[in-house]
Amino acid sequence: QDHRLAAIRHKVDVSEVFYLEAMDSGYFALRTSNGKFVAPAHDAYGPLVGGGEDIGEWESFEIDAYEPEGQL
Repeated sequence: QDHRLAAIRHKVDVSEVFYLEAMDSGYFALRTSNGKFVAPAHDAYGPLVGGGEDIGEWESFEIDAYEPEGQL
């Protein structure tokens, strides 16, 4: 089954909701609305898919602080 993530909806609905789960390591996992975890499909640079059953190395993400240009 194809679990690729795609931003194709015109409004946010229940299937477009993701849950951020903090891990003890300081990393985070993204859980989809159907309970699967987001990971790259083939390698670290592949498209993101929402098909992981458990949180492993590929389902772990680091979040960097982001400040839009010109804002403090």
